Amino acid sequence: MTAQYSTRYISQHLTVSLVEVAATSEQRTLQVVVHPGGEWRVDLPIWYLPGVAILDASAIALWAGARFHLLVPGKAAVSVDLEDEVHAIYGVGSSLCIVSELSVLLYEPTARRVLDRFDADDVLGESWWEERRLMVQASSGAALVFTPTPTSLAMAQST
Repeated sequence: MTAQYSTRYISQHLTVSLVEVAATSEQRTLQVVVHPGGEWRVDLPIWYLPGVAILDASAIALWAGARFHLLVPGKAAVSVDLEDEVHAIYGVGSSLCIVSELSVLLYEPTARRVLDRFDADDVLGESWWEERRLMVQASSGAALVFTPTPTSLAMAQST
C-alpha cells in the first residue's frame, strides 16, 4: 500500500517519522519511528491529522481526536481515550499536561490516572508557555493561566 500520510519531525538530534501503513473509514494505523529510540504501530481516528509532542529525550506523545499515545523507548505504547478532543500535550515532570477542547488535565501515565482537572465553561483553543506559566486561550477571548507541577495544575488566573 502506498502511504496516504507521512511526515517527519526533528528536534535537536531526535527524528520522529510517521507513516500511514493502513487505513479504514474510521482509523489510520501509523508506523512511528523515533531515532534514536524505538518503533511502534498505533491507531488514531482518521478524521484528524496527528498532533505530536516531543516531550524529553526520546519520549513522544501522539494524538488525534480524543485518543493519545505516549511512546517511550523500550516500553509498549500507553494508549488513552479521553472525553474531549486533545489540542496539545506538554510534559510536566513525570506527568502530562493535556489541553483538550473543554478541559485541562494533569495525567500520570504510569498509574494511568488524572491527577488534577480544570473544566472550562468555554471551548479552549491555542495554548503556549510563558516561562513557567501555561497560557490557554478560550474562545471567549479569556486567557487561562496555569502554573502546573507534576501533581497539580495550579490555576494562577484568568484574564
